[in-house]
Amino acid sequence: MLRTNKWLTVLVALVFLSFTFSSALAGSQPPGNMPLPSDFKPADPGEFTPLPAEPVPAGFSVDAVNPAPVAPLNNNVYTTTPRFTFTPKTGASQYHIVVMDTMAEPDALVYNFYGTGTCNDLICTMQPTNPLKTYRFESLKGGTYYWAVEAMVSGAWKGLSFGAHFAVLSSGFTSTFDVDTKKWQSINGTWSRTTTGLYKTLGLTGQIASAVQRNFYTNDYVYEVTMRRKVEDSFNRIFFMGEPYPLSTSNTWSRGYIFGYYNNGTWGLWRHEAGTYTELASASSPFIRPYGWNTLTVWTDYPYIHMWINGAYLGNILDATYMSGYVGVGMFEDDAALSPLVVDSATLSYSAIAPYATSDVVLGEPLHIPLDGVTE
Repeated sequence: MLRTNKWLTVLVALVFLSFTFSSALAGSQPPGNMPLPSDFKPADPGEFTPLPAEPVPAGFSVDAVNPAPVAPLNNNVYTTTPRFTFTPKTGASQYHIVVMDTMAEPDALVYNFYGTGTCNDLICTMQPTNPLKTYRFESLKGGTYYWAVEAMVSGAWKGLSFGAHFAVLSSGFTSTFDVDTKKWQSINGTWSRTTTGLYKTLGLTGQIASAVQRNFYTNDYVYEVTMRRKVEDSFNRIFFMGEPYPLSTSNTWSRGYIFGYYNNGTWGLWRHEAGTYTELASASSPFIRPYGWNTLTVWTDYPYIHMWINGAYLGNILDATYMSGYVGVGMFEDDAALSPLVVDSATLSYSAIAPYATSDVVLGEPLHIPLDGVTE
């Protein structure tokens, strides 16, 4: 009796396997085609445009041999589960999307996705739930991708479309440093989290100590940092639209914008590239709190850069030299025996509106580069 039960168990298992795998072996759902072996150069998200809210097919025929990608098509997307849009194929029973990681060397398959799609006469959409990785500082995989689509007609896959490139960017961040310093990386100097939830550096004498937030950002965002330097009068700063490496003069970032203040009550905005600083604006402000907590805010409202300290508007600059890059924090150290820089919080969010007022309440007009108390 025991032996009979064992054979029944084996028989049931074989029947189960036949139902589980026979359909795939019979080819009722073939896996679809794959792109030819290649190794695309990783795309530069700074050269891409934002993904349109309602992609529209342009110049593609619905009855083409293959469906054609519509979006993302050389676009940045701000979600790790993007929606893919393509033209439909007449008679298609289902579609196959393949996504490749172009940061990997060589390009690596991320996933295949199958479905009927949500279609009308002009356009189809499919949105896989497989999360992709965002474009990050010094990452060796993820962030930039290549995708293609194909249709199944009469039970056969008809071949992949041309490929389309896109990048996945972070939609922003909030760092309070209460738990960890996740997604922050030291560029120069030693940075650590204190038990009271601050991001801290003692600096390096005669150098700029800095740290980068590891995600890449394009234009039209608000970046805000609250920091304090208790004793020293040297320059405390934030970086934006920047590229850290190769480090330049005094170990500052290779290129980007630098906005900061001194405890003596002055502030400044500079553009820097390969050792050359260009002063864009500087002045004194009664709103700077010497040796206390100061909140620096920039809004990259292309082609303008707006600036605030502690919510008080400092003015705007028209400068579109840089339109994408990394953000960070830093300071210059004159004397290592004096105070460290501590950062209480840092946030970034994309925004089409200013975070604070941009007009002079008395004059009722926008401020432009206040210099020596004079506004234009």
